Amino acid sequence: MKADLQARSHKDWNWYRTNAHRLFWPKLDDEYKVEIQAIADGAKSRGDALDADDILAMNGHIELWMYYLPLESAQGSQSFAISAAPKACSAFVATGAATADGKIVMGQNFWWDYILGERWNVIFDITPQNGKRFMMDSLPGLIMSGSDWAINSAGLALTETTISGFVGFDEKGDPEFERMRRAIQYASSLPELCQILEKNNNGAFANTWLMADANTNEIGKLELGLHNITYVHTKDGAYYGANFPENPKLIAEEAPTYDVNEDIGRRTRWKDDLAKYRGKIDISLAMQFMGDSYDERTKKNDGAGGALCGKSADWGAVSARVITTDLIKNMQFWALMGIPDGTLLSA
Repeated sequence: MKADLQARSHKDWNWYRTNAHRLFWPKLDDEYKVEIQAIADGAKSRGDALDADDILAMNGHIELWMYYLPLESAQGSQSFAISAAPKACSAFVATGAATADGKIVMGQNFWWDYILGERWNVIFDITPQNGKRFMMDSLPGLIMSGSDWAINSAGLALTETTISGFVGFDEKGDPEFERMRRAIQYASSLPELCQILEKNNNGAFANTWLMADANTNEIGKLELGLHNITYVHTKDGAYYGANFPENPKLIAEEAPTYDVNEDIGRRTRWKDDLAKYRGKIDISLAMQFMGDSYDERTKKNDGAGGALCGKSADWGAVSARVITTDLIKNMQFWALMGIPDGTLLSA
């Protein structure tokens, strides 16, 4: 992570440690401070020279790199000349007449650079002292998912895709990694998920959140900007994400450089597939969607930017997960590590 961030952001690890401590540590709930310190203590007991600020910086590195750094680089102006919010993930959730059994089917593949992405290879199963039991896939050392796939014992499932081209950061707000963790640990309904994600939002890691409630087979979509928030929900239909903003006001105010043509391929693919397979979507089709490398723009299975399973020289889909109502209730999901279309990378 130190080497990767240095190369991509031109900031050394001390910059991440310093700003993570300044921006995030005072805002953390005590239970997460204790957890972060314990992770550092555990690593140190095994011979690693890590402290709490290292673990904190790991948890906040996405927010610092892609959301705070552009603001700092703009030197306080509102021009936001630097925009780093990436394309990261393809996801969908469906229910009612859209699925084969009328219940929830949900899936996501996680896009990241291959150096770090291949290390997002842990599935945590945590029963905290307070709140709900929850499961999430994650990077070692994180207290939240980061790839943002999680379920809890209240019957909720949560995932997202980033809003590419997003700019905006509120230093006074709570970090996204804490809000995501709070949401999956404490929420018992879709409105509660939204409420926790929205409360004191710092704008960092701006996402289109997809969510599902296995108790009611209701699904929701929360487009969460810093100042513009849109929520819809249904018990009959499907939502999908592919790194595109939808609210025109959010686009104008918070993603001014967004180019709709960048993501038209995946938007077209999701729209066509969910219509084509309406009433047939099941776990097998969800797996197929996650490994779909057909690019609507090139009309080839090349996994280029217009594919649900995108891939390039150093960045793309590195893992995938799918779930159904019954799996949520049993605290289970299917997961695959590696490029979901089966591609193997070679040096």
